Amino acid sequence: MSRLPTRTVVTWERTFFNSTTPLSYFINPNCFGDDAAKWLIRRLQVAGLEADARPDQEDFGWYFRFAAGENRYLVIVGYQPGDSAHESGRWVGLIEPAARWRALFKKGDLRAGATAVHEALREAPEARDVQWYFKDEFDGGATAGSPTP
Repeated sequence: MSRLPTRTVVTWERTFFNSTTPLSYFINPNCFGDDAAKWLIRRLQVAGLEADARPDQEDFGWYFRFAAGENRYLVIVGYQPGDSAHESGRWVGLIEPAARWRALFKKGDLRAGATAVHEALREAPEARDVQWYFKDEFDGGATAGSPTP
């Protein structure tokens, strides 16, 4: 039985995360997303999933690991500013197999991770306009995604 491909890039809007004030501990001045990653970690933990206690930072944003089903996942969180004064920015999450678990991953097993993140966002009334993308379409500039992974 073949598996359907899974969308692994998610975007959502939420206005009260910090997206304007660089903090002293940011690696890069616009490395926003620590509070968004902490919020998503809490949402996954409330759903009964094992997740890192806090996110870690890289120059591209923030990341954390969590487990869903038999697999461990890495979620990278960052902020994408709007293109104009009339367009708000959006939060972006990318789901991948956790590095040390990649060799044990079965092809197509990203669905459990994407579904867990989707449910965490779907259950949060404050997360608006949740959209899912295949990585190549997101990287290519797609503006409209799917409501589900």
